Amino acid sequence: MTKIINLRNVKADEISKALKPLVSKEGDLVVYSASNKLIVVDTVDNINRIVEIIS
Repeated sequence: MTKIINLRNVKADEISKALKPLVSKEGDLVVYSASNKLIVVDTVDNINRIVEIIS
């Protein structure tokens, strides 16, 4: 699954450092700094967990 997460209160490049260890070895987390977004490719469960942590 792929999810684009729009961030408002934190910079994407800063939070990505804390979230990368949560992504499975088959997944990926990409920072798109220009619009302050994270693009997460992973299992549904992992993406839901990451979204919950960010919230």
